[in-house]
Amino acid sequence: MKRKPLAVLSSMLSLTVAHPVFGEATQPFRYEVPANIQDFADDTVKQQALNRLWNNNMNAFNLQAIKGNPWTNEQDSPRSNYLDPKQYGTQSDTGTLIHPITWTAFPNRVSWYFSTSQKNPYQVSTDLLYPLADDGRLNPDDPALIAWVSMDKSGTLKKELDQLLINYPAFNSDDTSNFAKLPVPSDICPTVNWQQPESQWKTGKSFNSFGPPGPRGWKDEYNEWVVTRNKEGKIIRVNFTAENPEYWFSLWHIDPGKVLQLYRQLVSENVRLEDLYLKDAQGNTVNDHRNKPYYNPLNKWNYGNRATPTSGGAAHLTSPPNTVGAEIFLGAAATIIRDLSPADYSPQENNCVSEYGSSFRNSDPNIGFQANQVVKNLKFPISLSNPIALYMQRPDFSNYKLPETETDPEARASDFFKILRGKSASETGRNYDQILHAVFEVPADRGYTVSDITINGKPIWWGSQIAETFNQALAATAYIKESLKDTHKHPGVGTPDKQQPWPQPLVKNSVLKTINNTPSISAATIPLLPPVVEAGSRLTDMALEALEGGNAPRIEFTNPDGTVASDIKLENLTSYTPGNNQVPGKHKLYSTIIYVFDIDIGENVAPGQYGIRVSNYPNTSPSPVPAALTVIAQQ
Repeated sequence: MKRKPLAVLSSMLSLTVAHPVFGEATQPFRYEVPANIQDFADDTVKQQALNRLWNNNMNAFNLQAIKGNPWTNEQDSPRSNYLDPKQYGTQSDTGTLIHPITWTAFPNRVSWYFSTSQKNPYQVSTDLLYPLADDGRLNPDDPALIAWVSMDKSGTLKKELDQLLINYPAFNSDDTSNFAKLPVPSDICPTVNWQQPESQWKTGKSFNSFGPPGPRGWKDEYNEWVVTRNKEGKIIRVNFTAENPEYWFSLWHIDPGKVLQLYRQLVSENVRLEDLYLKDAQGNTVNDHRNKPYYNPLNKWNYGNRATPTSGGAAHLTSPPNTVGAEIFLGAAATIIRDLSPADYSPQENNCVSEYGSSFRNSDPNIGFQANQVVKNLKFPISLSNPIALYMQRPDFSNYKLPETETDPEARASDFFKILRGKSASETGRNYDQILHAVFEVPADRGYTVSDITINGKPIWWGSQIAETFNQALAATAYIKESLKDTHKHPGVGTPDKQQPWPQPLVKNSVLKTINNTPSISAATIPLLPPVVEAGSRLTDMALEALEGGNAPRIEFTNPDGTVASDIKLENLTSYTPGNNQVPGKHKLYSTIIYVFDIDIGENVAPGQYGIRVSNYPNTSPSPVPAALTVIAQQ
């Protein structure tokens, strides 16, 4: 195929040329921490340890994303058009083009399923959609909502709220661990079938309630926010976070004290280290495989949608889809070319047949489609751009207006937007911001609040009004010197006749049990990173959950080439089934089983990352999940 000139390629997809374009590799590729942030700037030893850990974790996510899901899906593996940057990339990103992908931070699924723009039964107006997007419910006794409704002097908004709660009382939910339990259709591809009988709005035996689960689960555009209000109910501060939880787990692994320090800077000076520990039902601290306290990402200071002096805040993302692992898995899945006609080739249709994200989000269908276009139309393989993360972009302040009480003629609403973590585009040298955490706050000495500022003539009463005015971003790297490895047009993802066990991440059994037995935690996904262990050590009471696993499995660790790692041995194998023993999938409910065992790592096991394989049948050897365990040299 004749290659297009770089200038033409850049104009086609807003690609930016990495520098240098065709230079020589200067050093081996390394996954860099998000926005290259240096949380241990004053401690070189800890920063280097964090860099190594992050590099290993990101390598695991990328290898697992490239592998895809060959166990319970078909036409979902391998994702060979997504390249391993460690094999093809360099620190100077030679021979590549970088394509930023952006989307609006407002949670579009809230709009799609509930607003008047769609044919749903709820028909929530824009003015009530804002509080719904902020809090996940409409509580008529909430002082902030009462004040908001009372601003409509015609009384129309009050009547709408009253009628909505009469028709659908579930909107007034007192369960702050999830979005209000409102059923939505299960038939959503290629679009929502609102004509589907409500009796069929189910997943298994339960109603298909709107989600994702979790105290901020519906804020699933890779940005979550928490508001702080004064006694009058006005907003005095909005914190926005785009930080992936995996980074905070990695930071905790190196130094919990640093995590505490950041919580006190970003959330509240009242945070104690013990507040961040995972606790069981009896209030006991739960330890990890190193016998050290496990981090609870849904602790009371990183929970909910409103901050108070005693709880609430947004240190990092908590919604189940808002993880960097999910981002990479999505990016790799999107590189498979699907057999779609030109008329059917669209973000939603491609997402439906590829199953790489939730329908109607601003993010996933758009991310996947743009990544797929680079592969399908430009014929270049891709990976996500280093440093891989989800990045907030600076808001568009053109429709913001300060109150008349502002006496400084040079003052602008943008003055009150501060980047707390991350970098602006001018600092990165790329054409997108790498903002991880930001705050919108009016200094007290100005004599007014955030709620005295308007957007499009309406006072800022909800954080979602601000979320409408900025984008999130990530970037894909196109390898312009490489050819596609798979140009075949594949049918959509399906379910094979014979499924194999799909191992999930290894974790200490006490941690997994606590997560599963604590509704406020299990409502959202806690990312589990590959355990790090020294050669010559022993791990006890480790748990491995497997979808479609059998009662008499063969479990073995594997080398990077897929052969058995014979010096990593499993002992004392037992198993149990959690909860209702079912996990919902696209086409069916999957059975799940948890295996518990000890692991002996031989003294001669080489440092590196090892996969794990579960076999239900004696003569079968399914593909292993790569990089499930990280072994380091004896210290």
